[in-house]
Amino acid sequence: MEQKQKRTYRKAGPFHVEFHGLQACLRSDKSRVNIKTMLVSHAFVDLWWLIREDRQYDKALFDQLDEHERDFMRYCLNKCKITSRQFDSSYNQLLDGLVKRLKMLEGAKNIGDDSLLIKTEMKSILDKLYKKNVFSASYYSQFKRLMKL
Repeated sequence: MEQKQKRTYRKAGPFHVEFHGLQACLRSDKSRVNIKTMLVSHAFVDLWWLIREDRQYDKALFDQLDEHERDFMRYCLNKCKITSRQFDSSYNQLLDGLVKRLKMLEGAKNIGDDSLLIKTEMKSILDKLYKKNVFSASYYSQFKRLMKL
């Protein structure tokens, strides 16, 4: 009588990241289909394994990542249900810098500075923050309407 083989499921969630050289692939465990792929740096791979396997974090490796790699790593960590408070803190500090710059530009515009450069910079920061899900679509459209962007 044969015994059934049990499938092992990861505790990390229904997704996992595989590396083929420097190509990172976020894959679904069930369908074995690539959800998202990206060509990444060695720092990304090192930081991924450090967070996933060792449950540690290295700020120096985080600083070596470019903006797209940071966004991709955050997306992968969320999909794989892996938490790293230090990664989230570093990532949110970068977003905080954009929010502060946006508030500073908003203050300049409220004072009466109608420079075209301020409007274009505000719009680019607003779009960037919206793409990173910092605020809702209603707030995004309301802010654009109030600032006449």
